[in-house]
Amino acid sequence: MSHLSALSSKFEHTFTDISASMVSQASNAFQAYGNMTFQTLDINSTAPAELFGRFDLIFATNAATPDLRRSCENIHRMLDHDGLMVLLELTCGDLYLDSVFGHLEGWWCMKDGRRYPLQSEEEWAKTLGDCGFHDVRFAVEPVLDNARLVFGHARASGIPIQLEESRLASSSLVQGCHVGYDHSLFLFPGGHGSAATWSSLPSLGYGMTVFGLNSPFWKDDVPYTVSFYELARRCISEIKRVKPHGPYILGGYSFGGVVAYEAARQMIEASDQVDHLILIDSACPLIYPRFSPALLEFFDSVDINHDTVDKRGDQRPAEPAASKMQHPHILGNGNALAGYKPIPMPSNRTPQTTLFAARDGIDGRRTRPLPTSTGQTQK
Repeated sequence: MSHLSALSSKFEHTFTDISASMVSQASNAFQAYGNMTFQTLDINSTAPAELFGRFDLIFATNAATPDLRRSCENIHRMLDHDGLMVLLELTCGDLYLDSVFGHLEGWWCMKDGRRYPLQSEEEWAKTLGDCGFHDVRFAVEPVLDNARLVFGHARASGIPIQLEESRLASSSLVQGCHVGYDHSLFLFPGGHGSAATWSSLPSLGYGMTVFGLNSPFWKDDVPYTVSFYELARRCISEIKRVKPHGPYILGGYSFGGVVAYEAARQMIEASDQVDHLILIDSACPLIYPRFSPALLEFFDSVDINHDTVDKRGDQRPAEPAASKMQHPHILGNGNALAGYKPIPMPSNRTPQTTLFAARDGIDGRRTRPLPTSTGQTQK
């Protein structure tokens, strides 16, 4: 910490451990450093959503966990899209360690099929690769005896994490037919996460097939605990399932427009052809990085989560179950968006982009005072 503090670059350091007493001891030992925070964290359990995509660099050492794959996936989720993980781990068996620690239950806590707590370099490379890390490398020389430094990069595209079926994105056919179509448009939903957003979309004409995407987490019985980048990746998986090859047209409303942008960027980086991007009333995340409490209160005051709009533009009550599902999802959107750092599109492959902005606001009748905006903060 003294070496890091001597650098001219500013940084924030978060110390975590599964043991509250260890966290307390660390807090006392490093109390002189004002740029450190301390938190109890079980890396073998699902990490808090506010930590997803937060860190540029994660250090871990001798972390004996029951399920290494799950722990590494959690580390991957906590890294920024181009972050780096550095592990200090023993990579071969040792008679001394077995004699000393082998009598402790924690030494044999494996629940992931391993027969021995330590992994070889080949086993580490496979585990980290399966969890989405790229360019996994090892230090040439051991740091201490048989302990080696392991490096793994997290990248925004092409991460082969196996996802639970219940948490994959899905889609609904809005217009056209599944076969024989010339053009396909994939529309990302607004904050509530349901493809029902597009149920009243006017006909776009012959030859255009429109699919509405459903968020993996739009139902309230599924926890929303992934980063913004992973949310976009899951939507891409559904798009590729429906249409394996381009060209693609992507569009989105409100929060869905931001997801559509990130999905388009990832697809372009993966050499997919995205011809057109359509953003409908989507706020730039560089200006409004998350939903403010005042904005959510305003949405509630005008029943934004309880009404839908029919083809005539008249408001009508939604089904009671819909509002029950939307609130947790909107809060999850805010947590994911808080850790999102937009990356520019490749300049030579930027798709044609169309922006739509509503003339009337959410409260068309202007029955409630609007939340004010100052600088980059919505009050």
